[in-house]
Amino acid sequence: MFKYISMHLKSQLEYKSSFILLSVSQILTFLTYCLTFYSLYERFGAVKKFSIYQVMICFSIVQFGESFSEALLRGFDKFSELIKSGKFDLLLIRPQNIYLQVIGSKMELSKITKSFFSILLLIYAIIKLKIYLNPINLLIVLLMLAGSCIIFASIFVLGAALCFKTVEGLEIVNIFVYGTRDFAQYPIGMYNRVIQIFFTYLIPMAIATYFPMLYITGQVTSIWYAVMPLLTLLTLIPSCIIFNCGVKSYKSCGG
Repeated sequence: MFKYISMHLKSQLEYKSSFILLSVSQILTFLTYCLTFYSLYERFGAVKKFSIYQVMICFSIVQFGESFSEALLRGFDKFSELIKSGKFDLLLIRPQNIYLQVIGSKMELSKITKSFFSILLLIYAIIKLKIYLNPINLLIVLLMLAGSCIIFASIFVLGAALCFKTVEGLEIVNIFVYGTRDFAQYPIGMYNRVIQIFFTYLIPMAIATYFPMLYITGQVTSIWYAVMPLLTLLTLIPSCIIFNCGVKSYKSCGG
């Protein structure tokens, strides 16, 4: 895995200006999002009793998961290109794990810059909320970050699995990726019941961000809220099963 990362990093740094500009664009995009919700809170104050710093926690966790997953799992996000070009046929005959090969086929490491700034914003929010990062709370925060990555990874893998039938990538996958990011970056408790159910049971980003956030900020005391990010693994398992079925039934695209 680290060899793939090193290889892609060296390759992308061959065009330093392009890499720097892409990284700067990611930072500006992140800052634009920050400015948007800051302006809203500056104008309206707390929304449904959620402070701006509680929003920052959910926002930073979701932004980290989306950017980190896009950076390392671009191979699944652009899986249709592997199918159409016939390169996936080559991956199948190599004695290496197929997931690792797809991951290593394409990375956009410039997106890691947004992940870095997401961590900085998360730390800032934790400091402002005066959350004591004892070992338990630190573990919960790490689980939240991992859970966010897992959910976005599940969407990418499932989208790649659909390419076995459609060949072309489906725009609906991007709707789920960016829709999840835009909705779940705010506390789910702000929304109506339908949206809360959707992001708790169908695309369960709430269990990676909202419910653990309630625990570490002292709004709930049940340990169940703290361990909820572990349930995000239940979204990755079916995505991998469907992808594996697609691999087994794959007959080549004729590239």
